[in-house]
Amino acid sequence: MGRSMYTDYEIVCRTNIPAFKLRQSSVRRRYSDFEYFRDILERESARVTIPPLPGKVFTNRFSDDVIENRRAGLEKFLKIVTPTGTATHGDGAAAVVASS
Repeated sequence: MGRSMYTDYEIVCRTNIPAFKLRQSSVRRRYSDFEYFRDILERESARVTIPPLPGKVFTNRFSDDVIENRRAGLEKFLKIVTPTGTATHGDGAAAVVASS
C-alpha cells in the first residue's frame, strides 16, 4: 500500500482540571483542520491577535524535514493560543480540536 495523500499530526491534550474525565487524550488532525481552527479562533476572538500558521508547502511536502518543520510550527501555534484560553472558551474552536 502506498503513502497517504496527506499528512496528519497528533495532538496530545493533558489537563489536571477535575471537570475533564480523562487526564490525557489525543486526536490526529490535518493541516486543513488547523486552518479551520484558526479561522474559528479569529471569528470568536475579535480582540485577540491569532498567530499565523506555518506556511503552505507545495514542493517536497512529504519529506521528513518539511513534515518536522511544519509539526514544530503547528506545535508553536497551539502553545501560543492555548495558554490564553483562546482555544478553550469558544465552543466552535474547542470542538475542532477535541472532537475525533
